[in-house]
Amino acid sequence: KYQQSPPDGMSEDEFIEFTSKNFNNLLEILNSDMSSRIKYSDEMIRYFRANYGVLSLTKKCNDILMWTHYADSHKGFVVGIYEHSSMFDGILQNVKYVEKRPKVSFQDIVNDKYNNINKSNIWKYENELRAIASFSDNTNIDWIDGAIKGIAHLPKSNVACIIFGAAMQDYEIKEKSDAIRSQDECEHIVLKRVILHPDKFEFVIEPIAQ
Repeated sequence: KYQQSPPDGMSEDEFIEFTSKNFNNLLEILNSDMSSRIKYSDEMIRYFRANYGVLSLTKKCNDILMWTHYADSHKGFVVGIYEHSSMFDGILQNVKYVEKRPKVSFQDIVNDKYNNINKSNIWKYENELRAIASFSDNTNIDWIDGAIKGIAHLPKSNVACIIFGAAMQDYEIKEKSDAIRSQDECEHIVLKRVILHPDKFEFVIEPIAQ
């Protein structure tokens, strides 16, 4: 019942054609024994990791919990980008926070009839925007240790600001600020830092003087 898996290097169109032609067989796989399902699922994951990228953003830059989870417990930094950049035309979506898991068929995905991004209501505080895009041959990616994951380069022109965390040391902020300001095409980037409010569980975000 298990069909030959898509070979490495198969294009997106070729993969969709392969999947569509073998749809009935794929249903058999999904309804068959657990080892076949796991094998096919692993190969699907491998394919999408190698051919698609995901960019997760938030509309909030002053959420304490977000800084704790995603910015090394306030020792990291936030990169603010221009939401309406042409780089994101047609691919940036608001995440929908729902109570129930959506019911989506495999055929819906194959035929591109389902493109909503849903998460549990428990994550609503994140106010997430997400972009999913396929890699092209000229996509500039730094692959990590040969693994099927990497980091795509963001053009400097898309960066609006950089905000350094409240727990980052002063000397680190100075080093990073000097390094950014010394680069070409970075004059427009506003540098800021987070200061803890003296009385409330809140942040104060202040610009860094030149």
